[in-house]
Amino acid sequence: MKSKTDKTKIVLAATGASGVKLSLSFLKIILQSKSVDKVYFLYSNAASEVYQEEEGGSLGKVLKKIENEKLSVYKEEFLSAEISSGSSFFSSMVILPSSMATI
Repeated sequence: MKSKTDKTKIVLAATGASGVKLSLSFLKIILQSKSVDKVYFLYSNAASEVYQEEEGGSLGKVLKKIENEKLSVYKEEFLSAEISSGSSFFSSMVILPSSMATI
């Protein structure tokens, strides 16, 4: 059972599978949740390319417009992100979208 001092931290990873827009919709939903304390959004270069192809825009620019104190955004090559550490703790991880090859 979780105590009141535990924080709910979720990692949301967007891959280069079709449907990157789904990850943005899910991101907006979990950011509104009162039970979520922190969200780490991690996206691959392939996710950026797929978003550009499917939606005609920049995923990075869209993410910059989502201002929320709960949100930290990282590109795949940002190795100093706190979630990159083996000692980092998070409650859940969601890979969205994902292909069977990723899983």
